[in-house]
Amino acid sequence: MREHRELLEKTIDAVVESFTHDDLVSFVRSRLEIDFMDDAEELCESALAFNVATEQEISLLAQGVVAMASRLSEILDTMDIPENNKDLTRPRNTRWLLRNIAANNKEHKDLTEAVEILKQISKLRR
Repeated sequence: MREHRELLEKTIDAVVESFTHDDLVSFVRSRLEIDFMDDAEELCESALAFNVATEQEISLLAQGVVAMASRLSEILDTMDIPENNKDLTRPRNTRWLLRNIAANNKEHKDLTEAVEILKQISKLRR
């Protein structure tokens, strides 16, 4: 067990030493993006901690996102969409919906609105 731990630490040290500053920044940036996309609470806490946004700005943003998601859920409930693809917390479903929402819903009165909301949600996740 101890040998495994030593090997792990030595390997991590070697990999980190091989990175340039730009490589490290790029790696950390990509990890943070993944973490923040998966955990909105962590994003908000970090934004506050680093003075990127005020509590009021975060509150307004959250209210807007919640309202958009709520409206989209209402629309999706009236559409011919598989239930497992309606979970908007999964980025995969947002992408799937953008590609496939019109397939069985071409004549739906709220199709354009749903697509616009999906595009906004997708932009927030980038």
